[in-house]
Amino acid sequence: MGKLAPIALVLLGLIGGFAGAYFGMPKVRPEYVKDLYARYDSIRALGDTTAVTMDSTSVAPGTPSGAMLLDSLQRLRNRIQELEQHSNQIDESRQELAVRLDSLTQVGGDAAEIASTLTILEDDELSHVVEKLDDDVLRALYVTASRKNKARLLRAMPPERAGHLIRSLFDDVDGNDN
Repeated sequence: MGKLAPIALVLLGLIGGFAGAYFGMPKVRPEYVKDLYARYDSIRALGDTTAVTMDSTSVAPGTPSGAMLLDSLQRLRNRIQELEQHSNQIDESRQELAVRLDSLTQVGGDAAEIASTLTILEDDELSHVVEKLDDDVLRALYVTASRKNKARLLRAMPPERAGHLIRSLFDDVDGNDN
């Protein structure tokens, strides 16, 4: 019995140490234990516990599950890159549109002021003024004019030019820039 006592004490110490680590670990490092359980659950969900090691960064490429995981990971990385590029393009477009909106707001304010003076002009005077305006200015005046002044602007121009103006306004609504 004298020789078995030290061996029993060593075994009892080892068992106690393992039991303490097993029961104490969730209280000491709960995030680590939660991560281990999540890894174990994901591996168990795959159905192939030999395909993935406990280290989340290493996948055994020789197994079908590992090859599928690596392929899925690569496709996800490619998709993320595509989405980042698309996001950058959207940001650039948004900046261009903001600059364009600022300039259109300035032109719109000026056009509204000018359009309000149309009520002062006689129809024949208005015809002469409209003849001298380019299409962009005429469009800005038309958009900011009151309903009454819109009708006066259309009457003051030749039918072909009035038709072109109306078509260009519909093209703008449809998204075309003609």
